[in-house]
Amino acid sequence: VEKSILPGSFTRAFDRVRRNLTPSYSSYENDVVDELRQSRKRTNAAIRYCAILVIATIAVQVVSKNLVYSPIVDYWTNQKPFEIQLSPEFDDEAIKRFSIVKQKIEFDRLIGKYPNQSAAAEENQLRKEAIDIVKYYKNASLDGIKNLLADFTAVLAFNTILVTGKKQILVIKDFIDEVLFSLSDNAKAFLIIVSTDTFVGFHSSEGWDALLTSLFYHFGIHENRIFIMAFIATVPVFLDGLFKYWIFQYLRQSSPSTAAIYGEMDN
Repeated sequence: VEKSILPGSFTRAFDRVRRNLTPSYSSYENDVVDELRQSRKRTNAAIRYCAILVIATIAVQVVSKNLVYSPIVDYWTNQKPFEIQLSPEFDDEAIKRFSIVKQKIEFDRLIGKYPNQSAAAEENQLRKEAIDIVKYYKNASLDGIKNLLADFTAVLAFNTILVTGKKQILVIKDFIDEVLFSLSDNAKAFLIIVSTDTFVGFHSSEGWDALLTSLFYHFGIHENRIFIMAFIATVPVFLDGLFKYWIFQYLRQSSPSTAAIYGEMDN
């Protein structure tokens, strides 16, 4: 199939102008109706495929974690319970958490909250709290392993859906082109500014910090502040340079008015 160098929306717009200037085109109204129907079909197909892509990926992640990897990891853990060791970082956190619990129990004893509690009972309570804390961090580490395996399976499912749905990907591309080229230059410049400020703006470091912290927690890894600060100090800078290069190299050629409006709004 021969591919045009112009986006599909350009071709359809040129064809629409040609039909408006052709007086002998008797079935113009029918073609307009057909074009609207085809546009609606493309929109519905694009939205439906995106929904299937998102829902299927999330479903694969949840189902594979709860029905496949959780039983396997739990069975392996029950077979070798003493071989699961906490990382040094989690071990330090567990000790700090136990120290807080111990201080609270001692404080309650001193203010007379539990007047009849013996030393043996207090020791048993501390032992129970220590066991619960260790179980919490062990479960967090094991849950990170489950999430890692489930996420890998979800990525494979996502790629499989993309490979098997090449026609739908083209439909989505045409839909995005049609939506973007239908926007005004002011709207395009506004979207670019919102995107750049979100990822590389002045307040974007807080968002990156929250995202990376959530990823560490998701994979059961202790939060590494050095890595997070190094990531924030380098990746947004690279993205900022990439955005500026794209605006200078591509946007000024394809839409000079949008680039001019963006420059005025950004300043």
